[in-house]
Amino acid sequence: MAATNRSKMLKAAKMKAANNVHPLKDEPWKRGSSLDMPPAKSGHDQRWIRFMVGNVYDTTNYSRKIREGWNPVDSESVPEEWKSMHSTSGRITGVIVEGMILCERPSSVSKKRREAMNKETARRTDALDHDLENTNKSNRNPAFGDIRKASTSVPVREVPVQSD
Repeated sequence: MAATNRSKMLKAAKMKAANNVHPLKDEPWKRGSSLDMPPAKSGHDQRWIRFMVGNVYDTTNYSRKIREGWNPVDSESVPEEWKSMHSTSGRITGVIVEGMILCERPSSVSKKRREAMNKETARRTDALDHDLENTNKSNRNPAFGDIRKASTSVPVREVPVQSD
């Protein structure tokens, strides 16, 4: 009986050792859906761009990104360990994974886009502030007071309470 238990324990230990082929690494957690990418060329930004959903080309998204200055990374320019991701999908060739293609654009273009977006955001914020001021001027209501732009405090109206 003891020999049977011992053989079972040895068999379980062997199975556990066989299952533990890859040692666990102490790495920070990252989302499973995030794709790694090779290092970007100097002076360029990289990004995965969707060009296909299922078996259907997403021409709207892909052409918009091309107009924004993104171009597919040539698979010959990536390090050797990334060459396995080289693929051709119909008329599109490059580093392709799950309907996404690795693209790059000059950092100067990305900087100009960021500046333009910041300027547009500031313009819209100013327009909202202006509308809020006009609303306050036209809707003066003594019961509620002015509408204020504040994220830390909310205007509160004092309500008299009958004493006991």
